[in-house]
Amino acid sequence: MCGLDRSTCLSVLFDISSTERSNAPGAANSQLYLQFLTSYQDSDGKSMLRVTTVTRRWVENAVSTEELVQGFDQETAAVVMARITSLKMEMEVI
Repeated sequence: MCGLDRSTCLSVLFDISSTERSNAPGAANSQLYLQFLTSYQDSDGKSMLRVTTVTRRWVENAVSTEELVQGFDQETAAVVMARITSLKMEMEVI
């Protein structure tokens, strides 16, 4: 990505397979951590690095679907899926 400003909005989509879990089965209250590294140049020309960490408790969909539903943004999911579909349609060769 070449640039960011105050009007930039980014989405990150993770497709997690049930066979690729990093936590042992039955681990209680395990946390999921994501870190985003943003490097940029400030107005003085100095290189800067900003680290943003996001955490959330891992939710087993078979155990606690109510908590999973409460943290779900349906409008955002619809927009992200529409953009992914549009990108795939543009990239496919007939």
